[in-house]
Amino acid sequence: MRQTVISFVVILLSLGILDAIWLSSTGKFYQKQLGHLFADSISWLPAVSFYLIYAAGVYAFVVSRMLAAGGSWSEAALLGAFFGFVCYATYDLTNHA
Repeated sequence: MRQTVISFVVILLSLGILDAIWLSSTGKFYQKQLGHLFADSISWLPAVSFYLIYAAGVYAFVVSRMLAAGGSWSEAALLGAFFGFVCYATYDLTNHA
């Protein structure tokens, strides 16, 4: 149980840090291209819900499988990156289509 909680916290921190880097480096582009669609303020419930659900997905489909199979954290990181790529590509490409 303790390993699950630690893993989940690490996943949430990683997602937060990576998303902060992404948004800080692309924020002006998004503002220029999509600013007219932006809400006046952040809707915190959907934002927090997304991170919790996404972290649960990373844990369920990547980390728990690696722990059960005796894999390494580097393997889990690579599979997690691929899982993230698939999820974001699904969102971005379906929006583009």
